[in-house]
Amino acid sequence: KVVAMLITRMFSAFWHGFFAGYYVFFWSTVLLHGAFWACKKHIYKPVVSSEVYLKEWNWVVRWWFSVISWMTLTVVFNLTAMPFVLLKLDLSYKAVADVYFVHFVLIIGWIVALPVLRKVTTSRRTVPNEMKTAPHETSMGSEQEIMKPLKKRLPAVVVDVYDQKWADMD
Repeated sequence: KVVAMLITRMFSAFWHGFFAGYYVFFWSTVLLHGAFWACKKHIYKPVVSSEVYLKEWNWVVRWWFSVISWMTLTVVFNLTAMPFVLLKLDLSYKAVADVYFVHFVLIIGWIVALPVLRKVTTSRRTVPNEMKTAPHETSMGSEQEIMKPLKKRLPAVVVDVYDQKWADMD
């Protein structure tokens, strides 16, 4: 996947012309893409799927994650696009140096730091005992109790398959 992306971005740079700014920009977008997926893998998915957070509040976490990631991505992408606009390598270097290479530091920092932080935080995380339930039990009761009123409305074939599932588990 990464090789295909690099080839695509280099072809895009070649398509635009032979200015160094195009190549710097398209190589930078590969790094930006890697940082975005590292953030999604190591922050978004664990937080949203975590049992520690209340499921009722997941929409709030998702919304804030979306807003913050959109703002960060917009700022970093605009800084990354400076070489595309300036075209020449010396002007691009001067412009990127004026902002202290902050977007490259952020991008590479996210790629490197997120897997390390993920290992540290997952090794310390524990789930409280009251949140641990068997996969076939919910806060409303066992799955069998929930299904009793539904069995009356389901076709006999479905009820037989469902009962067979429980017989296999016992």
